[in-house]
Amino acid sequence: MTKPYKVIFIDWDGTLSNSRFWDRWIGTDRYNRIQKALFVDGREHIRLWMTGLVSYGQVLRYVEPSTGVPYEELVSELEYSAKHMKFIDDESIDLIQKLRGSGTKVVIATDNMDTFRVWSAPALELESSFDGILTSDTCGALKTEMHGNGTSKFFSHFMAQNSIHPGESVLIDNSIDTEIVEDFGIDFLHVNETASLTDHLRHLLK
Repeated sequence: MTKPYKVIFIDWDGTLSNSRFWDRWIGTDRYNRIQKALFVDGREHIRLWMTGLVSYGQVLRYVEPSTGVPYEELVSELEYSAKHMKFIDDESIDLIQKLRGSGTKVVIATDNMDTFRVWSAPALELESSFDGILTSDTCGALKTEMHGNGTSKFFSHFMAQNSIHPGESVLIDNSIDTEIVEDFGIDFLHVNETASLTDHLRHLLK
């Protein structure tokens, strides 16, 4: 029999969705310039953005000069892509609702930017499909980060608030780096070539 959990945390990028910022520009020169300016030359801005220390407006003002793309166009297309993100597999949403119906909380846990809260979550009506949304920009830390006493900077507040004890929760994530959550008392299920999100969800329903 599958171990029962009070909470199932599910990652967003690469687990629930593969959608990309500015995805309608993929394959164009301007898309390549944005990728280089932000994810190669400006990587230090990514962590600041993902932990809520800078906003998308500040990041795009930084990106604008080196890309040659006007700020207003950067914002408009970023907003469009954030609002039109797609699930990898719609079946996962059906399985999540079955798990919720059985009394298990299912919570998005994502290292993500303000764009997710401001645009993606409302547009995709995620609050109606999940029992909560944890984002690194509101937690002020990534999922892998811990306090000096070894507790999680990302998960600890939620765990305490909901009286979740070690062994009562699991994280489903495509990044093997987040396996560190096991040190916080959270079980870990890896999404990879041999085990998809839906595979794990089906198993948890058994």
